[in-house]
Amino acid sequence: MEDKRTAIGGGASLGLLVGLIYGFFTDNYWKTVIYALLIGLAVGVVAELLGKLSDRMKS
Repeated sequence: MEDKRTAIGGGASLGLLVGLIYGFFTDNYWKTVIYALLIGLAVGVVAELLGKLSDRMKS
């Protein structure tokens, strides 16, 4: 069975978790959470693209 998880989902999850925790220490809680989520998504997208590029270069 093929694994359906991606780096995008992992990056978003980690970004959300970090944003929820870090948001308690800032003035604007939800803005911090959204920014952390977006940064996590962006990192996940880059990791996914680099993985696909690596697979393509191998073959």
